Amino acid sequence: PLILLVYLYGYQHYITVLGYKDGAFNVYDPVFARGEEGMTIDDNAEEPGNRNIAADELLASWSQGGVAGFYRWYALTGM
Repeated sequence: PLILLVYLYGYQHYITVLGYKDGAFNVYDPVFARGEEGMTIDDNAEEPGNRNIAADELLASWSQGGVAGFYRWYALTGM
């Protein structure tokens, strides 16, 4: 998994990238739409995470992550 600081929905937050398939990244986005029980909606069926984001959208939102213009393209990786 890869954790990215992105700018989506009008503010910065972290998402977890879990895979890539057919030009889109499988991500867990904790700020994605919520269902009646308050849990995030799973919009990508059996794919990992809860939604897919097109590669160009992910790169655009990732390039805006950071603090006051510093640390653009901020990411955390696990070993």
